[in-house]
Amino acid sequence: MSTVVTVVLVLLALFVVLGILSRTSSQRKKEAQADLEREKAELKTPDILELVRQEAEDARLDEIPGADEVDLTVRLRVWQRDEHVRSICPDRSKLRFDLASGVSAEAATEDDLRLVCQGVPTPAPPDPEAADADLTDQPDPATEVGDEPPAADDEPAPEDPSP
Repeated sequence: MSTVVTVVLVLLALFVVLGILSRTSSQRKKEAQADLEREKAELKTPDILELVRQEAEDARLDEIPGADEVDLTVRLRVWQRDEHVRSICPDRSKLRFDLASGVSAEAATEDDLRLVCQGVPTPAPPDPEAADADLTDQPDPATEVGDEPPAADDEPAPEDPSP
């Protein structure tokens, strides 16, 4: 009988230990969830307008005259689009925005605004479709020079086998 009592006591102790471990595990899980919620609350969802403001500030767009009243997003898009003008302008101080005549600054779109460099002719923007066409006009690199089929004039005419 003492063996049965010992087994019962061991089982009882085992259940108590398992209960304590389970309760501790649940408590740690709740603490981890609370920590995660606090971290989520601390993280700020990026504001797209703030990102635009930051990129415009990094590009120092406020230093370029000609479009102070034009929406910042429009100026940033034009700045990015007209990168070819920036690349040929010898001095940043010569850059300016040029607003199409008859368009109010508040209503301007990126089609109404361009970046120019004073004293330097403004080149046409690169045409992405032309770049694609240039690629299609290139010879096939797999074809070696001299592997081209003979021209139609170089081939002998087939003989007529009829009598």
